[in-house]
Amino acid sequence: MKRKPMKIETFLISAIALTGLVACTSTDTDDRDPVGIAAYMDDPRLGEKVDKICFARNIDGFNALDSRTLILSDSPKKKYIVETYGPCNDIDYAWEIALDSFSSCLRDNDKLIITRGSGVQGRDPLTRTCHIKSIYKWNPKAAEAEVEAETTATD
Repeated sequence: MKRKPMKIETFLISAIALTGLVACTSTDTDDRDPVGIAAYMDDPRLGEKVDKICFARNIDGFNALDSRTLILSDSPKKKYIVETYGPCNDIDYAWEIALDSFSSCLRDNDKLIITRGSGVQGRDPLTRTCHIKSIYKWNPKAAEAEVEAETTATD
């Protein structure tokens, strides 16, 4: 059986449709809001990147900023911002967070174990695991100091 040659019109329609499909799927990255640590690059509270934090068993508190970043603290003075690979679903609703690290220090690629729910009414709590992408120091008072410095400079 001989194959019929493709008509030029069919080829052109296919090419135009494919071009339109590619145009719809590609997006300009400048139009999207930054996520994770990138969203805080201009924030005065963001400190230097650290290789590890050695309080993995003494977490005092946590606060989710968005689906990829959270603040961990081991005291009122020591705080760190942690970014995960991709969205860490349910982090906004976490009741507790556990750390799964290879040593007593928390490092990149270690895991956060997010628990949501209390297991009431015979249901088990929902647990999710997220891998750590990066860790930075976090100074919540830096923003206050910057505002105070700007106020003093304008007086």
